[in-house]
Amino acid sequence: MHSTPAVSYSTGMPKYIKTPKKPKPNYKWFEHLLKDAQLSQRELARRLHLDPGGLNRRLKGRARLKLEEAAEIARLFNVPVDDVLTNAGVDISEQEAKKGKAVPMVGWIDGVMGVHIEKVKGLRSVAAPPVPIAGLKALRFQTAMSQVDELDGAIAYYRPTGDVDPDAIGKQCVVTTAAGEVALLVVRPGYQRGRYNLTNRATGQTTTDVVLESAARVVWIQL
Repeated sequence: MHSTPAVSYSTGMPKYIKTPKKPKPNYKWFEHLLKDAQLSQRELARRLHLDPGGLNRRLKGRARLKLEEAAEIARLFNVPVDDVLTNAGVDISEQEAKKGKAVPMVGWIDGVMGVHIEKVKGLRSVAAPPVPIAGLKALRFQTAMSQVDELDGAIAYYRPTGDVDPDAIGKQCVVTTAAGEVALLVVRPGYQRGRYNLTNRATGQTTTDVVLESAARVVWIQL
């Protein structure tokens, strides 16, 4: 393991601090995930809206796997996001996590995925996720005794946009409709041009051909 010299200001003598090794990509881990789920890498690429070659490079550590891509893989295979990132060769050490700034808490999510943009009592901010992204906002799930009770207390991180994020399709997003409603929903193309179908994971209901003002992807959920 390599060491980095650091000067001690009290003695002037160099002290050697061990530099953490970057995790090695573990492509076989992803192969086992796909095999157990009976899913092809091409199909996974389609679900992530990536070309197969781009996904292959990410899983082998030749290109950096984005946080939102890792979160979606974690959701699909029901594994920790940290495991996905580590096996893709992304460093999520505590030292790196500590570099992240606090993320402002801007509201909460109810048991039917309604989003309430207002102060959350006693919680002005939360720690940034392991791989910080600029401009993030946070929402807390307050979903006790609902269909999504298991999410109660979890934190959703998203990056607000003034329009529909081009990468929102197929993802869970904080959406604002033309009618002014704000909710956490999965966004898919509508049947009419410029409109979207929205699926509520708490209720299982889908509303079709909705006009949206904005849709911002949820890039991380901290349970």
